[in-house]
Amino acid sequence: MGTQRLETPPAARAGVERSLRALRWWLIVGIAAAITPLNLYWLVQIEQVRWAGYPTTVSLFYNVVFWMLLILLANWPFRRLLPEKALSHGELVAIYVLLSISTASGSLDMAQDLVPIIGFPHHFATPENGWRDLFFQYLPDWLVVSGDASDAFWEGKRSITEPALYGPWIGPVAWWTAFTTALFVMCLGVNLVFRRRWIASERLTFPVMQLPLEMTDPSTPLFRDRLMWLGFGAATFVELMNGLHHLKPIIPAIPTKVLAIPQFNIGAQLIDRPWNAIGFAPVSFYPFVIGMGLLLPVELSFSCWAFFWFFKAERVVSVARGMAVPGAPWILEQSFGGFLGLSLFALWIGRTYLWRTVRSALFGEPIADDASPSSYRLAYLMILSGLGFLVWFSMRAGASFAYALAFFVIYIGLSLAVTRIRAEMGLPVHDLHFSGPEKNLERIFGSRALGHGNEMVGALYYWFNRAYRSHSMPHAAEAFKLFDATRSRPTGLWPSMVVATIVGMVLSCAAQLMFCFRLGAGGGLPAGQVPYWIGNEPWRDLTTGMTNPTGFSIHSTLAVTGGIAFAFLAMFLKTRLLWWPIHPAGFAVSSSWAMERLWCPLFIAWAVKSALIRYGGAALYVRAIPLAFGLILGDFTMGSLWNIYGVVKNVSSYSFWD
Repeated sequence: MGTQRLETPPAARAGVERSLRALRWWLIVGIAAAITPLNLYWLVQIEQVRWAGYPTTVSLFYNVVFWMLLILLANWPFRRLLPEKALSHGELVAIYVLLSISTASGSLDMAQDLVPIIGFPHHFATPENGWRDLFFQYLPDWLVVSGDASDAFWEGKRSITEPALYGPWIGPVAWWTAFTTALFVMCLGVNLVFRRRWIASERLTFPVMQLPLEMTDPSTPLFRDRLMWLGFGAATFVELMNGLHHLKPIIPAIPTKVLAIPQFNIGAQLIDRPWNAIGFAPVSFYPFVIGMGLLLPVELSFSCWAFFWFFKAERVVSVARGMAVPGAPWILEQSFGGFLGLSLFALWIGRTYLWRTVRSALFGEPIADDASPSSYRLAYLMILSGLGFLVWFSMRAGASFAYALAFFVIYIGLSLAVTRIRAEMGLPVHDLHFSGPEKNLERIFGSRALGHGNEMVGALYYWFNRAYRSHSMPHAAEAFKLFDATRSRPTGLWPSMVVATIVGMVLSCAAQLMFCFRLGAGGGLPAGQVPYWIGNEPWRDLTTGMTNPTGFSIHSTLAVTGGIAFAFLAMFLKTRLLWWPIHPAGFAVSSSWAMERLWCPLFIAWAVKSALIRYGGAALYVRAIPLAFGLILGDFTMGSLWNIYGVVKNVSSYSFWD
């Protein structure tokens, strides 16, 4: 970490030594099981009920980091007095992994999208919108909720203890939980195939895991480092003042976020055509993003903010040239192609290795991989069985075989790209809004060619493709890295992650029903109509696609193809030319909602890190890493405390990340 290591105390040595032995899974699972219901209750409260922050929209879930801080505090007396009873490094990271996986499945972009979407169409169908005649014949009743159970969710003032209300939700939630499990198992199989190459062969650094790995290490000097506490104190003070200002406006604030008052939006200053096409371009100073940005390679942080403005320039040029074609300049399609290009490049450079894994799975040819948690045969079985179930599920819901297969092949490609980006570069965000397989298949081929059955399945699948911010596949890949770094035996890891996925899904759905039956998701929540906004989106788009069918789009096809080609070529040049300054991951992620909020703090991090390396060398930068950790921890800790304050006091509280 760059700080001088002190002599490892006996308690820490005991923890490290025990990490080499089998982990106490009964203790790990017990602690995770005790925390998970509270964690998901908190998560649903702040992300959907109160709209008080979005911990699952960044790569490092701040709610999980906060829980780990509490666990470390509780573990400290044991480590000092009863070292053999204390949690080891491996056990701590195992708890972190299980909390992260359950958080991912119960997050804003997974279960919290699902519930309002499946409860929406029957309640909001009216003679005016004509939904019953338009698409109800294609709507699979076993996957949605209707009648009084749906009405109670939106209108509220009911109790979740009424069997007539919660009963109709059990079947659809059970089916969707099975679907989510198959989705995770398929992605987990991909992780198991690539695990050895990424960790042992390419030695990818997994930057997102640097903080969890360091803070859970019993021998770390992190919490004795003055620079860490300097960063921690600065971020804590900023968010303390902002939180107090939220409660009592007479107290001065230190504006750091996009929705701060006063807000500065560069785009709002440009009112003349074509410059007003820049749109929303706010200035923000999130401390945790600056901290995470300092951990990124400079070419990646540069590429993120540079491509953000590149896409803004595309909009300006498009308006200046009078391009009146709908969708121009097709930025979402370019980003989608960028993700696919990164995925294809990962497959291409690993083609020899992948062929060896296939031969190992089919013919039992050994590959030197003593630490593998599973054989390649099992890994490919997980991929094929998960894919097979998902295709069957889709066809039963009304999709064609070709659509279902294409959908999940594209989904695997996007998931692989997201995971690879996280493993290699550690991006703070990867949201990919409104660019899932269902959207881009329709943009390219047109809704007329897809057919109503496929369109319906695409709408039903919108909940886990609306954005890819809390995708569980990179968290699973990082779990294997954490276990490798702590030299812990991975026995029991992947089955525990599968169970955590199921638990997170079920408890998140239950928490949403509990709150919405009581308060009403249609406007009775303190956050207003967040479930309505999410629930309405796929059915609104489905209505548009059916009433105004579209055909094949050459522009979308060229934009996707161009994105694939650019990302592939840029990655090729990056591996061949040391001086190449551009990373195509920035091209893939910089067109989205999140980069609007992150471009400025990433610019600051890029400038600071570049200056540190140029004028002080690598040694000075390494010494500054604890400062970055402190900024992240301070922001996460104070932000979490404000979240908890709002929940406990039942008041509107400050959100440090929006």
